[in-house]
Amino acid sequence: MKHFNEQNKRLDFNKIIKKFIDGGIEAIESENPMDRLRIKLLLPLSFEDFILNPETGKFDVYGNVNLKGKKLAEIPFQLGKVTGYFYCSENRLTSLKGAPEYVGNYFDCMDNPKLKSLKGIGKVADQIYSDFFEGPLDSYKGEL
Repeated sequence: MKHFNEQNKRLDFNKIIKKFIDGGIEAIESENPMDRLRIKLLLPLSFEDFILNPETGKFDVYGNVNLKGKKLAEIPFQLGKVTGYFYCSENRLTSLKGAPEYVGNYFDCMDNPKLKSLKGIGKVADQIYSDFFEGPLDSYKGEL
């Protein structure tokens, strides 16, 4: 990503938001339409702080992630660690590909009618909420 700040390994979120507000999505330096979609989804999430982990190529989020009700068929970016909760409820997900490798609080994927498995989910420190399972991950009997 061209907006990655190598010096402190953090995206300068305020500059990206200002650039987006001033010039729209075209002002964000990406030719790839999927990258623009990902950036559009990242901007309103109000992450407290996040980095693009250079070792994994995934976003590590220090706080919560809320993708609730975005009409997503898939999680549009790869997440490593999320220290807070992870909401991906009320979407059209068919899998949890791209879900965080670690969630420090609870994981909510309720109201995704086509989601039938927790395959792809990482370690969750608290409860998992889905249409077919509710509880801690170590009590889930399905395929991971």
